Amino acid sequence: MKRHDLLLLLACAGLITSCERMAGRTEPQNDPASAQTLIEVERDSFRMLIAGDKAVATQIIASNFIGYDSGFWSGKLQWIPYDRAAMLKDAEVTQGKAADVALDSLDAHVHGSFGVVRGHALWKNKDGSGFETHFLDTWERRSGTWVMVAAANFGEEKR
Repeated sequence: MKRHDLLLLLACAGLITSCERMAGRTEPQNDPASAQTLIEVERDSFRMLIAGDKAVATQIIASNFIGYDSGFWSGKLQWIPYDRAAMLKDAEVTQGKAADVALDSLDAHVHGSFGVVRGHALWKNKDGSGFETHFLDTWERRSGTWVMVAAANFGEEKR
């Protein structure tokens, strides 16, 4: 694992811990069933991107969402922030270009009302090109529904 990957994981873990303390959640900790459910939610969110279902995207991306892209596609590491509006716009662009996405190495951890999913996505575009990215998504359970509150994408390579 590269140093910046480790720092990103530690920052997300710290965010989850501090949010959990502030919120005073009473839900079970480290529930394996919740972790598996969250992995399915993650898979569904990627399927939604391919299908272009903007209504579902609007529901699962939190209004206070913040994301970061590593900027590796530009040839250098530079964390580029983006918000919910940019994420929804990117979903529209992705739907027009993407043909398929394969997810692997998915790992989820749930702590109370917060969860983190990390994994690897291999995208294939309709024109035959593609790219891959590693991601770390942070989710919060709000009124019984998982919503994405933060995301980080890194290691992106054009293929």
